[in-house]
Amino acid sequence: MNSTMLVIFFCFSSNLFTQTINIYGKKTQNKEEIISIDRNLHESLNIYPEIDMYTQGDQGIAQPSLNGLGANSITTILDGIKLNDFSDINNSSQLQFINNSALESLTYSKNHLSSSSFGNSLELALKDETSLNLLYGSNNTNESSLNFSSNDWFDFNFHVSRHYSDGISQADVKNPESDSFENINFFTKASKTIDSLTPYIKFYLIDGKQELDSYDFMTQRPIDSNQSTQYQNLISSLGLKFQKKKSRSLDLSYTINSLERSADNFESESRSKNLNLDLKFNIHPFFNIKSNLQYIQNKIKVSNITYNENIFGFSFLNTLNLKDFLISPFIKIQESNITQIPFGLSVHHNFSKEVSSTLVLAKETNQASLYQKQGGFIDITGNLITVGNPNIKGEKLSKIDWEFSYQKEHSKLAITPFYYWLEDKIFFNSTTFKYLNQEKSKHFGANLSLSSYLFYSYFNLNYRFLKIANNNPLFIKNSPEHKLHLNIKQKVNKFIFNTQLEFKDSIQSFSGNILGSYLLMHFNTTFKISKHLHLDINLHNIFDKKYQDVEFYNTKGFSTYASISFYP
Repeated sequence: MNSTMLVIFFCFSSNLFTQTINIYGKKTQNKEEIISIDRNLHESLNIYPEIDMYTQGDQGIAQPSLNGLGANSITTILDGIKLNDFSDINNSSQLQFINNSALESLTYSKNHLSSSSFGNSLELALKDETSLNLLYGSNNTNESSLNFSSNDWFDFNFHVSRHYSDGISQADVKNPESDSFENINFFTKASKTIDSLTPYIKFYLIDGKQELDSYDFMTQRPIDSNQSTQYQNLISSLGLKFQKKKSRSLDLSYTINSLERSADNFESESRSKNLNLDLKFNIHPFFNIKSNLQYIQNKIKVSNITYNENIFGFSFLNTLNLKDFLISPFIKIQESNITQIPFGLSVHHNFSKEVSSTLVLAKETNQASLYQKQGGFIDITGNLITVGNPNIKGEKLSKIDWEFSYQKEHSKLAITPFYYWLEDKIFFNSTTFKYLNQEKSKHFGANLSLSSYLFYSYFNLNYRFLKIANNNPLFIKNSPEHKLHLNIKQKVNKFIFNTQLEFKDSIQSFSGNILGSYLLMHFNTTFKISKHLHLDINLHNIFDKKYQDVEFYNTKGFSTYASISFYP
């Protein structure tokens, strides 16, 4: 029987320095940073020390994980619309089918109102410009994209892109094999402001096709079969926004999200209907209110078996400005099959213009996916195998999160120690063929971010230390203990040079084997031929390092990519 789950925790914001960090718990990469890293969204997300990306081969399912919490620990939001696939076993999203050429910015946030994954979200903002881009590179990789933007009679944005690669996923290091990958993005939206009212419409198509080796759960090894997979996500949204200056706004939208996935021996369909209302009122230093109300109908069909779920959610955030303190109490109510009252407290203080500190004590909940609660499949003999568990509990996270920051005009240092206590972690038991709750696990560590302008160059260092203390043999150490990303950017006349170092410590695979640590080096050059014409050259994995993120699947070696962009 469904009941109501009440989540209360407190979040704080403070204005911080640098082009990549805006407020506490919120980090943004802009368009230039995305391009300088790679055209692969996987590579772009690795700059965040908190986020680990996992893929099955180079172009396999690309899922973000937060500090060892699992692939369902981040809610993915594209232009305000949630992409998480509730028919997927982890309620996650397949980011490899979104091209970087469509994106204006990537923002990682800890306190998004509509987030359903421990309050963490990854927001993808689409470009608002007119441009044409052509890319070609290693592994027969080619991409073409067109962006168009106009605000003459009404605001209109359009994007279409196609990406193709032979890929380099390998079933075994002794048996190299190239697998093809192709995807198409078609995004468009239009709006018209009349006085204080803005009606809008959005339409998105994410279409992907890839060949990957299938997997044998009995031998825990890939099968050299070139399994063909299809992915098609169709989203349409209709909305109306009311805004009175910058102090009051109301945004009402209705969104339909349909997704079809198929492989050689697997098919799934999902359909979500979402009625969403966002409110914002800034009327007093003590009353800066944001609120989100949503009603969601989820329906999935896996192997001709249909499951349904209705969700009601309400979120409320009020920011209080108390001189040197900025306090934002947050309340979230969501329908669930369990009853609990998490709570939290956070205190932010500006000691001076250069020094600030934030302490967060919070307890949050991440609900099980619809597939984990009700899912099942039909085996080759025609029998129904039920893997879902209607009694499965949501994952509960208790955390201590502290940030200390020191900033000058051209530099900033931020250190964020954290301690996580995760209860009822969801995992799949291969013995019982059921989704179950693991007892408890502890995570602790620290993130460090250092940004500085020195000798006409911009330095950005991100480092994370993570220790997972758990004696349960079912728990897999799939997040590295040490992770580092260094970016050095220098501008010389019309050239912009980017050098990147990426280090990842060894991890334990699903079979218990250890995958070794690695250090990679990448280089990017942007040449602004003119105001309208830019040339980019990317060198990936310069020293041709062989490494694995997933056992038995090598990732790409030395690769080169060149692109030319035209801005009329």
